[in-house]
Amino acid sequence: MGCLSTKSVVDRLEEQLGETCIVIRVDVHTTLGGELRNEYHTGSVPSFVLISGDGGEIFKSHNVPDYSEIIIMIDSG
Repeated sequence: MGCLSTKSVVDRLEEQLGETCIVIRVDVHTTLGGELRNEYHTGSVPSFVLISGDGGEIFKSHNVPDYSEIIIMIDSG
């Protein structure tokens, strides 16, 4: 699934999460995006990284996580 085809899925996920999480979309072709791609070792796009409040990586995937996966990770973290 390419970046553009995942947009609607991520939009829906962002809506479901409400204020539980902040969804930040990053263009890997920008300076900041490149730095984040290198920091979190996300070679292919799209990539999804769930980061805790203290900056630790909780989850990383090239597939869109579903709402229940994210809630479980947040609750167990």
